[in-house]
Amino acid sequence: MGRYQDFLLAAQKERGPGLDAQGTAGCIAARTLADVASLAPQLADVQLRTAATQAAMEGLMLCEQQAQRCIGMLVTSLGTPQAGLKLCHDALWILNMVVRRHGGHAGQWVLNAGGVSAAWGLLTTYHSHADLVQGAIWLVYMRVASMA
Repeated sequence: MGRYQDFLLAAQKERGPGLDAQGTAGCIAARTLADVASLAPQLADVQLRTAATQAAMEGLMLCEQQAQRCIGMLVTSLGTPQAGLKLCHDALWILNMVVRRHGGHAGQWVLNAGGVSAAWGLLTTYHSHADLVQGAIWLVYMRVASMA
């Protein structure tokens, strides 16, 4: 599996971080919501504590729903191998990076979106492409490992 990890790292360097100003603002917004949610319970004023906690939690739930939607779209891309080798490769790369970085929750989202079936379809369609075979196996392995 070391070769695939090297591939992931090289691909990440080649493509760069992928965040523009809007993406960076989104990351800051998500971290701000998490900060408000964790700090609000310490507030003395009950109304402010309740309102801040509720607003932050609603925002975090929206972020989570959007993240799950993204994962679902990527898994769907894997599940349509006729769309092409490059598309499957790119979707698999992102899914592997996300599960690798975020573990259990992201792995569960991949599973919920049908990731194991999609990986199986990828294996049967592109069995002669070593990187995709390794990547699909790695995705399933990381998914299982993240749940341990």
